[in-house]
Amino acid sequence: MRRTSVACLLLIVALLPLTGCPSINWHFLTVEEGAFYRSAQMSGGLLKAVIKRLDIKTIINFRGANPDEEWYQDEIAACEELSVAHYDFSWSMSNLPDPESLARYVSLVDDVERPILVHCAGGTHRAGVAAAVYLLCKGATVDEAREQFGLFFNDAPIGTLLDLYKGADMPFHQWVEQEYPEAYARAIDTPDGERDKKVPAGSVQPAS
Repeated sequence: MRRTSVACLLLIVALLPLTGCPSINWHFLTVEEGAFYRSAQMSGGLLKAVIKRLDIKTIINFRGANPDEEWYQDEIAACEELSVAHYDFSWSMSNLPDPESLARYVSLVDDVERPILVHCAGGTHRAGVAAAVYLLCKGATVDEAREQFGLFFNDAPIGTLLDLYKGADMPFHQWVEQEYPEAYARAIDTPDGERDKKVPAGSVQPAS
């Protein structure tokens, strides 16, 4: 069993450069070669192999800090062992990222060392939006960024972010700072005028 697991791990890592389709089962995608990648949650061992192969310098986790969970402990340990910067954001596929969290993420991807790897649980929704935001920050059109929403994105509410930006006459960075807070407030208003209490206050915490 151990020999089979190692063989599978080596096969996956060997195929990493070939994973360019948003609907592949394992959800590892190259967004920009040598600069930005996105994935599903990985085991500690697989994460270390990916870090070494792609020389990852920064990992951004969109599942939030979960210090009591084994997957999170393994991830932090891998980053500490290999001197990789690690950041946590609390985003949800069911809601838009709040303005402060989105602004922090936009600032972060401009400033951190690359290559960057972003991930959520399945690699489809939160990581897909994070990748789309990265491309928008680099000047991509909304339609180009939306290509990060693969076959199984299924119009998740978090993807409304791109709908809000579409048609804006300013760069994405500027829009996030100046226009998004108001657009976000309108988007989460319920029909009776009360805020949707389910929308979480996203956060980022650099790991120690």
